[in-house]
Amino acid sequence: MISEPIETSAQAYIVFSITDDKVIASKNDNLKWPTASLAKLIIIYQTMSAIQQGKLDYHSVLPVTANVAAVGSNPDLADIPMTVPQGYEVIDLLNMTLLISENQPALQLMLTLFGSLSNWRHQTQLLLAAMKIDGDISNPTGLDDEDLADFFISQHVSDKKVTKMSANALLLLTKKLILNFPDILSLAQQAQMVIENKIWLNRNPKIANPSHDMTWAGLKTGFTDRAKQNLIAVITHQHKRYIVVLLGFDGANHFAKFDEAERLIREATTNEFSK
Repeated sequence: MISEPIETSAQAYIVFSITDDKVIASKNDNLKWPTASLAKLIIIYQTMSAIQQGKLDYHSVLPVTANVAAVGSNPDLADIPMTVPQGYEVIDLLNMTLLISENQPALQLMLTLFGSLSNWRHQTQLLLAAMKIDGDISNPTGLDDEDLADFFISQHVSDKKVTKMSANALLLLTKKLILNFPDILSLAQQAQMVIENKIWLNRNPKIANPSHDMTWAGLKTGFTDRAKQNLIAVITHQHKRYIVVLLGFDGANHFAKFDEAERLIREATTNEFSK
């Protein structure tokens, strides 16, 4: 591991070599930070687990519930408003959550699997504890609670929390996800998806237009005003695969975080090899 943190505006980061099974660079990697939509990887993990256990399959159709539909009435929270009496296949809900970070699918998957937000919180804390992952958990979207005030009222939950996890914790979650459910990377690498006869592009531009020396396999973006720009990247560089967790990055635009993840890998590997 390199001795000095790489200069960056990010509040925290970690660069992990999957190939060599070691951290090669980090900064404030135990600092708990608002996850924003990175938290959606938890409900994705839980959904993949349910599929593995035979509780669901990719083509199970889940009806939209009224309280989830209500979230879609806010255009800031839904690019693809899900309404009653629509139903969506699990694979479409996963794609919407993973590729374009929709919030309603994450909530619908939670209610289908756990019945309520309170039960989801309880079961999620048990899951994270079993994984030895520390985190403050609010809801499966990663949104700040004030953005979901009406949904919280419908769930009879009044406490206000912010989902926070460290770069280390998110690294552990990502490692568990891609180890136990490697198919998730096949989903994350899709350049586009089709929902309701409309094409939606993956919000990660590096999937369709990679840099010459980097191959991206996903994985998840996140942004709120509180969290700033967050990213979990799975990237192959010079025949080695890496996970980069980037938290609280203050970039010039929403695309800057992707370039920053690549830069961290380049600098970390260059400095490591020059020791």
